[in-house]
Amino acid sequence: MATAVVLQANILYHRGQNSAAKAKAQQGLSLAEQAGAASLAAEAADILEQVSVQPESKTEVAAVTDTPKDVGGGATASAAIEVAKTGLDPEVVKEKLVKVLEQALAGDEDVELDTPLMDAGLDSLASVAFRNSLQSEIGMTMPASLIFDYPNMRQITDFIVEKSMS
Repeated sequence: MATAVVLQANILYHRGQNSAAKAKAQQGLSLAEQAGAASLAAEAADILEQVSVQPESKTEVAAVTDTPKDVGGGATASAAIEVAKTGLDPEVVKEKLVKVLEQALAGDEDVELDTPLMDAGLDSLASVAFRNSLQSEIGMTMPASLIFDYPNMRQITDFIVEKSMS
């Protein structure tokens, strides 16, 4: 049960529903601690920390329901989620993108939205680290050829927002 609740919290967080994610993460933390699942408790605590620093998104969640399903041995699984397909907020994506890019470039210069990232100093090796960091920050899988297919921040932002709608 604790795993399903923490999973719901994670999904809600990645959909920008921080209030609901916080409530589910607190519930999951309590259940994980009762079950003695330290790694699950750490995951719930991480979600609680993340929702405290990120502003709420405008993505609409139509319904989050607990519908327990017997998976054998008396264990239950839950998490039925219907999500309105509005996608991520482009401004939030852009902010996260700038944050990850600043870390990857380790420079003080601002990169314009239409400046090719390779021209800004992101080489092929750094582009792999950039993509991996961006995947972690956004919570989505990115193609290995991300900065070759989408060479500037505007195109990457558009790609992420469009992908979040599917």
